[in-house]
Amino acid sequence: MFEKLLRSNNLENPSTSLANAQAWFLDMFSDPTASGVTVNAETALMYSAVWRAISVYSHVIGSLPLKLYKKDGDSRVEANDHWAYKLMHDSPNKYMSSFTYRSSLITRTHLYGNGISKIVRNPMGEVVALIFLPAENTKPKIKGGKKVIVTHIQAKDGTTIKKTYQDDEVFHLMNLSTDGIAGISTIQNARESIGLGLTTEKYGSALFGKGATMSGVFSHPGRLGDKAHNRLKKDLKGKTGQSGMHELLVLEEGMKFERLSMQPEDAQFLQTRLHQIKEIANWFNLPAYMLNNGDNAIKSNVEQQALDLVKYSFRPWLINIEQELNRKILTSEDRANGYYFEHNLAGLLRGDSEQQMAFWKEGILNGIFNPNYVRKQQNLPGYKGGDSYWVPANYQQITPDGTIVQYNPKGKGNGNS
Repeated sequence: MFEKLLRSNNLENPSTSLANAQAWFLDMFSDPTASGVTVNAETALMYSAVWRAISVYSHVIGSLPLKLYKKDGDSRVEANDHWAYKLMHDSPNKYMSSFTYRSSLITRTHLYGNGISKIVRNPMGEVVALIFLPAENTKPKIKGGKKVIVTHIQAKDGTTIKKTYQDDEVFHLMNLSTDGIAGISTIQNARESIGLGLTTEKYGSALFGKGATMSGVFSHPGRLGDKAHNRLKKDLKGKTGQSGMHELLVLEEGMKFERLSMQPEDAQFLQTRLHQIKEIANWFNLPAYMLNNGDNAIKSNVEQQALDLVKYSFRPWLINIEQELNRKILTSEDRANGYYFEHNLAGLLRGDSEQQMAFWKEGILNGIFNPNYVRKQQNLPGYKGGDSYWVPANYQQITPDGTIVQYNPKGKGNGNS
């Protein structure tokens, strides 16, 4: 730690504090991985596989429609006129849209294990804003038998203020947890895998950037003269590396250039890079093809792949968000009156256009959907008469006692047969 401290060029930077810790300061308290790379939230995002994995979650979940519903008997209606709908659908605070807030929330939770926001209420108890607390310096704890959130915030005069919030004063999304109080950072648990991935990227950049790979050898029919040897060395010096790629090289005295096939160590290097991408996919509970690792997804079963992705990867996060919203944002009176948040997954679960048409057609012909409902799902306007339901005229009902009841579309009673 002291060695890192002495190496730092930021020791006299007055802006560095516990509430605004810079990367060099955080690195002092984190041991490097076995690969020699220090992995934290900032460096992890420099690895393309981690960036891709987190962006998949944050962008998909942030873009999903988040609805507020109210139970209405056996059915439900959208509660678009409720203050909580406007908060989460439009803008959770004056700085962010709903998408920006929710995608940032997912990103913070993956990086630090916890995504925590201060809940700002008006005198009537309605939530008017959700403000992020510093991710690096905010920790959930048990104090006096109660869950509290302890954070360090930098004041205007540069001093650090310790602030403690009660559980009902914050919105807390947590990652996988062993105690149900604080989430575990994916980045910290995957630090060795991420460190190896960063190391291979750095190695590859240095290797190919300096032209250190042997693509071929020169052969001479006899012995190369000193003058020709010196000219060759000088000429080669200016034609290696990225700056000298694709330039011509003049060979003397009957010399020939023989291209080599890929060296085993180069092939192993590429395999290591692909393997690390799969490792990152495992850490983030994503299929490897979602990280663009070169594996071919099974094109014949795209619908099932999408369903698995929603079911096993996205759905646990969506339920996590919905339950915390219902518990912290809605009042006890709201919950008693049947209000609840839920994401609309229809967009993620759609198949191709042919499958969609077949699904909606069956739903309309069997009285499950009316035409206007289907048009609404496709963002199309309804039409007069489109709220009616349709069923085939030759349908029959068999009652529990075995009686066959003929369907009467005119509603003048049923005829038993």
